[in-house]
Amino acid sequence: MAVKDWSTTAGNNTNPGGGDLNFQENQLPSTVNNSMRQVLADLRTDFEDGGWFNYGHTTVYASSTTFTVASTNVTAIYTVGRRIRAVGSSTGTIYGVITASAFSTNTTVTIVWDSGSLSSETLAISVSKLDANGHVDASKITSGTLPNARLDQQVQDVAGLAVTNGNFIVGDGSNFVAESGATARASLGLTIGTHVQAYDAELAALAGLTSAADKLAYFTGSGSAAVTTFTAAGRAILDDANAAAQLVTIGAVPLAGGTMTGALTLSGDPSSTNHAANKNYVDNLLLGMGKRGVVRAATTATITIATALNNGDTLDGVTLATNDLVLVKNQDTASQNGIYVVQASPARDNLYDTFIEHVGALIAISEGTTNADHMYLCTSDKSGTLDSTAITWTKVTPQAAGTVTSITAGTGLTGGTITSSGTIGFDSNALSIDGNQAVVFPAAAVTIGDGTAEDAKLVYNGNAKDFYVGLDDSEDKLVVGVGSTVGTNGIMTIDDDAVTIGDGAAVDTKLVFDGNAQDFYIGLDDSADDLVFGQGSTVGTNVAFSIDENQLTNFSHAAIGSTQTASISGSTVLDFQTYQNFILTFGAAVTFANPSTEAVGQSGFIMIIQDGTGSRTLAIGTDYETAAGAGLTISTAANAVDIVPYVVKASGSIQLGAAQLAFS
Repeated sequence: MAVKDWSTTAGNNTNPGGGDLNFQENQLPSTVNNSMRQVLADLRTDFEDGGWFNYGHTTVYASSTTFTVASTNVTAIYTVGRRIRAVGSSTGTIYGVITASAFSTNTTVTIVWDSGSLSSETLAISVSKLDANGHVDASKITSGTLPNARLDQQVQDVAGLAVTNGNFIVGDGSNFVAESGATARASLGLTIGTHVQAYDAELAALAGLTSAADKLAYFTGSGSAAVTTFTAAGRAILDDANAAAQLVTIGAVPLAGGTMTGALTLSGDPSSTNHAANKNYVDNLLLGMGKRGVVRAATTATITIATALNNGDTLDGVTLATNDLVLVKNQDTASQNGIYVVQASPARDNLYDTFIEHVGALIAISEGTTNADHMYLCTSDKSGTLDSTAITWTKVTPQAAGTVTSITAGTGLTGGTITSSGTIGFDSNALSIDGNQAVVFPAAAVTIGDGTAEDAKLVYNGNAKDFYVGLDDSEDKLVVGVGSTVGTNGIMTIDDDAVTIGDGAAVDTKLVFDGNAQDFYIGLDDSADDLVFGQGSTVGTNVAFSIDENQLTNFSHAAIGSTQTASISGSTVLDFQTYQNFILTFGAAVTFANPSTEAVGQSGFIMIIQDGTGSRTLAIGTDYETAAGAGLTISTAANAVDIVPYVVKASGSIQLGAAQLAFS
């Protein structure tokens, strides 16, 4: 039992808490003595607890900082700012300050603990015996006295001062008085701007820096600062007496003259007349104009770069030497094209080792059977990547410029003013060239050559390769060949009574039939000395059959003879000229009449099939011969199948083998 169990209603204290305190009516005198002694014990216990009082409320744990009192509004007791104590077996004894107290069905109290926290258990909650604000009750302080006590005069001075924001409490020699901040600073001899420096953002920024050896402070903006390394070179410049001395220190060239011993780096491209231009600007300018260059030789077909551009290799009739420049322009993989240097490991020339360096480049070729004195222009777009994007070279042919308005009569030309249609007349209009560059031959025949003992030719000047059609006068042959010289690299020759394909060189020659979905060829496989018939365009591949030098015919695949499939009855003449094999269904009795189309050595088979009825018979003419003249016996069952082989011995002698009967 404790004071917390007592009621504020006297009549309810007959036996509070059911303990030893018993003041019921008609009780024995001895119980009154015990009850009074219990009252004294409860009062002493409460006194021993000092400034804390337990109201006896039943509290329920809610969280580490919160408890509730069920169904009772006790917010007037548990007020914000009041000190509070909690005791529990796990919680221990902890102290704190009430920060929130609210009632809604239950009273919820929130505490900020000095240390520790509540545990979920039965708790003994006590509050401070000071007033609800946790302070001494101001009504108890009158005329400078507390009950049974007296306040010090200086305390009274302080208690009587107005609580003014920004004031300081200072002594004036007799009493404590309140002074403003400015007055207090003057009293202390700390007037801002006179005795001490006022706050300054720049000074604060500098004060916030961390000093270190060889560091220099500087401002990075308004009210902000940083440190940077203060080098020995920088210190050497700062201690110079004048600008001239500083130029000497840094080794600079004076504005009035001097000599530079190193490279001058310009920060950007020139933008006015007197600005200097950097190398990058000049290089880009030259790239825009296009490079001009000369190489010794150029390719005429795709090559293997690693093995075709070494010292001693031959390219377009030119024997290459180390460090020669070569234009590679005909690669199947066009990204490999470009300017290469002849060496053990051929590589791109350093002036053409980026994609952009090729764009617009005009290259002249000094030597070569085909390419000598020709020029090629790189026509690739500038947006590309070396070794990934195609590099295209186009042959450049110089052309006359300007407008021709008249010509002078001469050999082969008719003089006078050129007509409005742009026509030039040759030999009384035997030939004309119009404004669209079309050549017109009105005559019934066009003759190339004048009958003298010399070659005559028509040359087709291609990009990578030239071809000609010409008269080889010394051989009296019409020749079609590669290049522009009649008689060299001949592909086909026509003489008085023959057409010859090839020129006798150790190479394959062929006639290709270029189909839509499939090509075929007839060609000479020179290495095998075989005439080959095959599929595709490469001699020796996909061979159907060939004829060798011994006139033997070799079939690479099965040979399929022409086969007749028919239904027959009555007298029938087999067509041996059209068919080699026969598949015949008998619909009635059949007679093989004597044929007239057989050829000696012809062989094949005759398949005889009975129809669904069967019992169809076969008679043979006298030209059909059987072993020992025994005749030919066939199956007669419905749908029976027999096979009879044959060989033609001579005209009128077709020898039949024994019938193979009743195939199932």
